[in-house]
Amino acid sequence: EKKEKKEREERRKREIERLAAERQQRKKEEEEQRRLRELQEAAERRQREKEEEQRRVREEQEEEERMMRRAKEIQEERRRMEKEAEEERVRIRETGGEDDE
Repeated sequence: EKKEKKEREERRKREIERLAAERQQRKKEEEEQRRLRELQEAAERRQREKEEEQRRVREEQEEEERMMRRAKEIQEERRRMEKEAEEERVRIRETGGEDDE
């Protein structure tokens, strides 16, 4: 009787220890999963930020290129107008100020 009671007590004690160890292991695994998830999320966030920065830089470069093209167009237009004005001055000088139209 005493021996059986002691064995039951031992089995119960071992079962409690086993359950506690399982619970501890589960908690450890859950914590590892949580950390892995956080690392993954952080990596994804950094990737999105990097892509956003690349997009922003690309847009700035495109805007700069548009501005440079526009400046070049304005400069070419100015040169063309100056050339036309010079041709007009030459024509007026050659015709003595007379308009043949």
